[in-house]
Amino acid sequence: MLKQESRAYKTLGVLAAILLLGACALSTREHSESPPDVRAETEQDKALLERIAAMPLADLQALADEGNVKAKIELAARYANGNGVEVDTPKAIALLDEAIAAGDSQAMFFRGVMAHNGMGVPVNMAEAVLWYEKSAAKGNMFGEYWLAFMIGNGLGGISPNWPGAVPLLEKAAAQNHSDAQFMLGWLYESGEGGQGIDYEKAGDWYRKATATHLNQKAQFNLINLLGEGKIKWREGDPVIPKQAESSDSTVDSQTAHQE
Repeated sequence: MLKQESRAYKTLGVLAAILLLGACALSTREHSESPPDVRAETEQDKALLERIAAMPLADLQALADEGNVKAKIELAARYANGNGVEVDTPKAIALLDEAIAAGDSQAMFFRGVMAHNGMGVPVNMAEAVLWYEKSAAKGNMFGEYWLAFMIGNGLGGISPNWPGAVPLLEKAAAQNHSDAQFMLGWLYESGEGGQGIDYEKAGDWYRKATATHLNQKAQFNLINLLGEGKIKWREGDPVIPKQAESSDSTVDSQTAHQE
């Protein structure tokens, strides 16, 4: 498991991760943590997904009946969460399985979420790992990130192995998954990833995560690195007292925590 740190945002704890999954992951609506489709490559794709997410239930059901995979996933999300309908876990799973049969990586990821969270089914971390693996194998950044998280923390019957999780985090980070970028920063800061401690690389990853989705955990840790004098301030970094006057100056950790 991740070692305990005094900083509130030093790591993404297991409980927080599970709460995050339950709150937002099983949805095809746009969200900083769960965009509607992680593989959408064109504005036309995104527009279609937004239209599907806003559809009335009857229209959505009709589109799903026509075989539209994304409509099936949106409909599954509504039945899983009780969004405008009664919660119907078997129906949600059946719809996701239809999308999975069509090769959809997001549906695979969502099946992992349901097993991870116990959403209408018993909590089963080993099953969650299997679904995350399937999703990650198709290049889904959420599958990559959560598989890395499970590997690093030793969940689902896996021995904790942060060095083994790094390649998956790098793949997700390359697709601008901000929590993967944050986690890589933490691994370089702590040395837990097997590469040794490297504050400059940690700072670079925190900067990327902050730029991607204004990741507050990354911004918090970046401010601490700056405040402790472990890295130098760069243009674009958070402005903290005295640091704005000179990139060579630093503030103490207490001041950094107040920002």
